[in-house]
Amino acid sequence: YFIDIEKTMISVKEKLQAEVVKNGNYEKVKTVVDQFITGTLDKIAAGAKEAAKGATGDAAIGNAVKDQAATHADATSVNALVKGIKEIVDVVLEKDEGNAEATKTADAEQKSIGKLLGKKDDGTEAHAAAASASIGAVTGADILQAIAKSGEAANNDVGIEQAKNAAEIAAAK
Repeated sequence: YFIDIEKTMISVKEKLQAEVVKNGNYEKVKTVVDQFITGTLDKIAAGAKEAAKGATGDAAIGNAVKDQAATHADATSVNALVKGIKEIVDVVLEKDEGNAEATKTADAEQKSIGKLLGKKDDGTEAHAAAASASIGAVTGADILQAIAKSGEAANNDVGIEQAKNAAEIAAAK
């Protein structure tokens, strides 16, 4: 997915550059297009390239399978995904668009939601209800901002209950 984004941005960049060369008499257009390429397309492509480093292999983050305990993601992969997504979010979302802290669940409920991501028998219906309420209260922009503002996952030794940010949640054991 991220490789496709990178390729698309490069393709758009090349087409825009070809148009500028073909219509080089319009200096103002050339300036605007060049700024768009370096200020937007190149940054999105770089973010996608970085995120793709974390999306290697065929295992999904969390990789939950029915009746089995979820496996934790590799911290290095998670960090590459977070870094790449942050680069893209910084370009495509306005600073005030999305709220990384958006939720309607209390602190205690937020911590209990992690039990759904632990061992196969940790989660209860109450945990699922808390997760549903929490997810229902956020937008895609909120989720992207939470990922972009996340710190790195230091390692895979953090338990889900001790995770402090999106990256640590993804890599928690």
